[in-house]
Amino acid sequence: GSTWASNHTSSSLHINAAKISYDAAGNSWHDLSTTHYWPKAGTLTFFALSPYSAAAKATCDNANGITLTWDADANIDIMTAELAPDYNNNTTSISDWVMGVPTVFHHKLAQVVGFTFNTQKDYANGHTLGNYESGDILFFVKDVKIKNYSQNGIFYSGITSSSNGLWTVDNTKPAENYTWYSSTGIQVPYSTNGTSVAANSLAGGASTSTLMLLPQVFSNPGTTPDFSTVPNLEITYLKRTYNAEGTYSDQTITANASLYDVFSASFNRIVMNRQITFKITFNLDSSLIYWAPDCEDWTDGEFNISI
Repeated sequence: GSTWASNHTSSSLHINAAKISYDAAGNSWHDLSTTHYWPKAGTLTFFALSPYSAAAKATCDNANGITLTWDADANIDIMTAELAPDYNNNTTSISDWVMGVPTVFHHKLAQVVGFTFNTQKDYANGHTLGNYESGDILFFVKDVKIKNYSQNGIFYSGITSSSNGLWTVDNTKPAENYTWYSSTGIQVPYSTNGTSVAANSLAGGASTSTLMLLPQVFSNPGTTPDFSTVPNLEITYLKRTYNAEGTYSDQTITANASLYDVFSASFNRIVMNRQITFKITFNLDSSLIYWAPDCEDWTDGEFNISI
C-alpha cells in the first residue's frame, strides 16, 4: 500500500548499481551478471544513469536520487532516465519496446555541434579570385576557441517524476580551454548557408566530434570583461583588404565575446539537453553612431545686450 511519492523516505535500496545490457538472444535488457526477480509484495522505483562507466562517480538514495560528481570529461554524454515509480512487473508504455521497466533517458549536458560563419553582405562586391579590386574585403577564419569554461560540478537528479535534475557548478576547480578549429585560414564567403568549420583540434582530450559542456548560468562580466578569466568565445580571423594596385594588406584580428552575452537570449545560461551551433556573421556595417544627450539648466543672459 505504500507509494514512492508518499513513502519514499522509508524505502530501502533493493538493486544497487546494476549494469543493464542488451541480450540479443533473448531480445531483452537485463543484468547479465546477476538475476533480479520482482518482489512478491511491494513495488520498486527505478533510477537510471548512462553510461555505466559514470557509476563510479555516482550514488543513489531516497533523498536526492542520483548524485553525480563530474570532472571535466568533455567526451562523455551523461544521461539520466525519467523516474519510474511503483512498478511490480514488466511493462511498457511504448508499443515498439520490448517488455520491461520504461527507461526514458535525457541528456544532462549540452553539446557543441558546430560553428558556422557568414558575412553580412558580399564585401568582395561580386568579385572572385583574380578579379579583386580596390576596396574588396575577404575574411579567413584561423582559430575558434571556447575559453575559461567551468567543467566541474555535482548533478542531483531529484526524486520526482517531473524533476529534470540540477547542476551545481564548482568554480574552485581550474577552468578548461577548448580549441574547436585551428588553421592557416579558411575563407568565409557570402552565402545563404554560411561556411562550417569542422572540429579538428579540440584540446583537453575532447574528441573531434563531441564537445560536452556543463550546463550553467554565467555571471555578468561587466562592460569591460577580463577575457583571461571570463568564460568567452574567441575567434581569430584574417581581414584582407585589396587596394588599387591589385595588392592587398592583411590584418589578423582576435575578437572575444563573453558567454554571458552570447547566451543572452537564453537568460545568460547553457541548459541541459541542447545541441549548440554557433552562427557567427562578419559585419562591417554595424558600427552605429551614438549620442550622449544632456540638458543644462537655463542661465541668465550675458554681454549686456540691449535692444
